Amino acid sequence: MWLFIIADTMTFAACLWPMDFCEMGQLTGQAVHSITNVALMTFILLSSSLTMLIGLRAARAGTSWAFRWTMITAAAGILFALLHVREWLGSLTKV
Repeated sequence: MWLFIIADTMTFAACLWPMDFCEMGQLTGQAVHSITNVALMTFILLSSSLTMLIGLRAARAGTSWAFRWTMITAAAGILFALLHVREWLGSLTKV
């Protein structure tokens, strides 16, 4: 699992670095990505992992909370995707 996380991180960085490098090459003096948005997306992503774990444990225990935690996880995933789209559209308008 650790090898997968490291490989995924390196692939993600390798895909984003050229885009950021080209955008910063325009010497606009502006940051390419909002650190607040990035921090919020990271928090949502980590939180959704936790809610999925809680939902899985609730399902194994046979409680009625399993569906609720799964829906919270799905809502967090949708919110993450929407923030990601907003970030990409924002970087397109800066070009």
